[in-house]
Amino acid sequence: MSQGPYIAAARKAIRDICAKISSSADISQKLLRFGLIAFRDHPPMDMTYVTKNSGFTSDVAIMERNLASLIASGGGDGPEAQTAALAEALNTEWAEGAAKIVILITDSPPHGLGERGDHFDKSPDQNDPLEIARQMAEHGITLPTYGSKYRVQFVIACEPTLSSSYTHALDFYGAITDITGGRVLPLMMADKLGDYIVGTVVETVETERLIEEFEKVILDDVYNKSQPMEAVAQNLQQFIADRGVQITTMNVEDIYNRSDVSRQNQSAWTGAATIGSARAQVKPVTEPRIQQQYMQSPALVLPGSPPSLLSANPTGFSVTAMSAMQRQQLEMQRQAMMQTLKRQTEAASQQQRSQMPQHAQMLPMQQMQQTQPMQQMQQMQQSASPAYLPTAAPTFGSSPSAQGPAAYYGKAPISQQQATRIVQQSVSRNSKVTTAGYVSKTSGQTVPQMRPGGPQ
Repeated sequence: MSQGPYIAAARKAIRDICAKISSSADISQKLLRFGLIAFRDHPPMDMTYVTKNSGFTSDVAIMERNLASLIASGGGDGPEAQTAALAEALNTEWAEGAAKIVILITDSPPHGLGERGDHFDKSPDQNDPLEIARQMAEHGITLPTYGSKYRVQFVIACEPTLSSSYTHALDFYGAITDITGGRVLPLMMADKLGDYIVGTVVETVETERLIEEFEKVILDDVYNKSQPMEAVAQNLQQFIADRGVQITTMNVEDIYNRSDVSRQNQSAWTGAATIGSARAQVKPVTEPRIQQQYMQSPALVLPGSPPSLLSANPTGFSVTAMSAMQRQQLEMQRQAMMQTLKRQTEAASQQQRSQMPQHAQMLPMQQMQQTQPMQQMQQMQQSASPAYLPTAAPTFGSSPSAQGPAAYYGKAPISQQQATRIVQQSVSRNSKVTTAGYVSKTSGQTVPQMRPGGPQ
């Protein structure tokens, strides 16, 4: 798929993203640092570059130029150099005491998952993405009076390509975000990319402020009182709810079909030491990954094409289980229709062009220096909120497929999932994260690994 719409969307939205994060999270724009790591593929699949790290900058104009320099091409076999990009993000020069967030935007898996047509059985740079995820989870030591250091990973899944073209990608990305305490968010419309970035960053900043407040208590409950992490999360949610505290929340409606096989695969990836050791345990998911109503969204179905072209195939085989020849035929049909759609929209408005169902791979990072005292956010109203997201009660619309998955962005009571992430991140950054569990850096005590489960 073409990277163009997502590069264009990021370039167009970067100033608005910076302003909204600054006002919503109460952080000076001078303290916001953005980075961009573009990735393609390893030779001989791509001979241009594997990763391109533009470094951090607080200058929005520089970030715009960095995005403008990207060329939407490269790759060749489907899986790409996501592992190399994550390794680059892990080892880049982050500022001490800063909040660190990595957002991976992709429509394909990394090498080594066992996807049909993958020319590598592991990442050619010898890095393993599961190990990188565990290092991200444990990176950083909390300084109680200065602010925490943390690295949280989100995956924005460009759909329907990610789920319809690959057998293992969705389960794998669910696993690495389980390890890091992040989330997988489905993106079906390129022009919503900026809203997703703002929402995830602001929610993470507010969640971190709760981690700063409760981390010592959580560690005491888990390591000294031997309470299960799940029970600690439940107690934390109830305690915060009783105080009447609400935090900014970014929720995207779940578009995926959850099968037992998919959940077992995700658990296998999460608990494996390496991707190679997990491959024998994962199984193909034959049923459609995306719920039918979302596959029929106007944002996804091309003019003149049958809904089955981009959704579950009514003849009995799913897109994820098709043969290489069938996949090639489908791709040729899609390319022909994309050319037709391009010609049809040449005279259309910019808004219409922004909704073309194309996809990209790039890895932006947001780094925010926190030096101001903890406080509740006061500016999450219309001027700061993404325009397409409601500010009313946190409920989803009755007709989500009209514009893709419904989303909510605003103040809400802390959810069990958010409480789980607070507990997980509090423990992981004070522990060695292993396949056996979390090993305390102070006492050496081991507690079982917490597996929230699910891309959301």
